[in-house]
Amino acid sequence: VDDPDTAYQGNIYIKQKMSGWGDMQSDWIWDEDNVKKYTGIKFAVRSDGAGKLVMIFNGNYWGDSSRAFKTTSTWQEVTYKWSELGNPQAIQNISFQEFSGQETTYYFDNFTFTTD
Repeated sequence: VDDPDTAYQGNIYIKQKMSGWGDMQSDWIWDEDNVKKYTGIKFAVRSDGAGKLVMIFNGNYWGDSSRAFKTTSTWQEVTYKWSELGNPQAIQNISFQEFSGQETTYYFDNFTFTTD
């Protein structure tokens, strides 16, 4: 979506309608440099109403309810340190699994790395 009035930061963000328990997947090139240079990742997320997601990192945590986080119609930042993601050697995949069981539209913005 290209709309600076509704983006978390900047102009463009991702909009994805997910069926209950569905997912959104991405594949990255094997990236070791960013794991070495930074301490983790963060992103902004919101949904049309009450939602619930699990971030799947490098293929891990599918269906892991202990890693689920709730979303609302207000943007929120979610941060993960590499230690919370199993101290990966590289970034290979970041995906999201819908975990409310209901069809929900989610919005993602400002994927970045952390330094603290």
